[in-house]
Amino acid sequence: MIKLFRRNPWQYYNSGLTGSRTTFTGSGGINGSISDLAGYKFLDAGAGKGTPVKNGAASFYNGSPTPTTIFFNSNANGSCDTVAPYTNAHRLVNTYNENASFMFGASGSNCYKFN
Repeated sequence: MIKLFRRNPWQYYNSGLTGSRTTFTGSGGINGSISDLAGYKFLDAGAGKGTPVKNGAASFYNGSPTPTTIFFNSNANGSCDTVAPYTNAHRLVNTYNENASFMFGASGSNCYKFN
């Protein structure tokens, strides 16, 4: 049986949702959350292809039906940016090129909010 996930946030190498991107389908970690982005790379064509996602994302699209929070540190710690469902973050604020983990359904109290 194949589970289909509707969650599909994209992390982009450049600001403005440009450059290479990586799509997270919601199948990794707990409910698709990633506690450490080490080992993930930007996969699509464009600037940054093949480079690490950890500490390399500049913008983010949240294609999931729940808020998604990007964290400065691994294990969902540190400064953060929360992106509302189906919303673009053209330039991350607290985690610009300093992103180490993310969580679906999380909205940190001290996060910059993209609505």
